[in-house]
Amino acid sequence: FLKSRIACSLPLDSTMLNCGLEVLRLASLGCWREENWFESLIFPGTVSSLALLHYPLRPCATPQAAMDGDTPLCCQDHADSILVTLLDTFQYPGLQIWREDGQWMEVPVRPDSLVMNIGQTLSAISGGRFKATRHRVRDILVDRFSAAFFLEPKYDGDITVRMFGTEGEDNRLQSEEEVIKHYGPWLIDKMRNKPEYRDFVALEFSTV
Repeated sequence: FLKSRIACSLPLDSTMLNCGLEVLRLASLGCWREENWFESLIFPGTVSSLALLHYPLRPCATPQAAMDGDTPLCCQDHADSILVTLLDTFQYPGLQIWREDGQWMEVPVRPDSLVMNIGQTLSAISGGRFKATRHRVRDILVDRFSAAFFLEPKYDGDITVRMFGTEGEDNRLQSEEEVIKHYGPWLIDKMRNKPEYRDFVALEFSTV
C-alpha cells in the first residue's frame, strides 16, 4: 500500500513543485527582482511536502474546542508557515479566508483549479507586500478530502533575507529577542509550541 501511494504521489508532488516555482518566478518579476531570486533559498534540499488530507465525518457531536461561535471547524484558524501553499480541494466546499473587514469568506469551488495561500515566510521576505493568508476549514458534515503542497525553503535557508530592505508591517517572523536565521530551526521552534506537536518538545534538532 505504501509503495503504491508513493508511486501515485510523486508525479503530483513534482507538478505542484514546478507550479509553485513558477508562481515565485512571477512574484519575483513583479517585484523587480531576478526571475530566479527565490531559488537559492529553496535549493538544494527543499523541505517542501505534499499532504494528502482526509477530514473524516465525526461520529458524534462536534466538541466545543472545534467550534468558533456557531461554526463547526475541522481545521482551526491559522496562516501557513511556508512560502506558498497550493491546494486541490477536489471541489469540496468549506475552505474560508479572513477578509480585512473582519469577516470569513467562503472560497468558491472552481473545477480544474488550485487554491493558493501565501505563507508567513513569503510575507516576511517581501516586507508585507504579499500578505499571509489567514484561513480555516469549516466542517461540512461529510468526509472531506484535499491535497496540499507546501512550498518551503531548504532547511538551512536564510529567512532573514528581504526583497525590499527592512520596511513593511509584516516584515518579521519573530521578535528581536529570538531571531532564528535558518528556516528549519525556526519551523521546528514554531512546531514545539503547537499542541499537536507536543512530542517534539523533548527532541533535540540541529540549529545549523
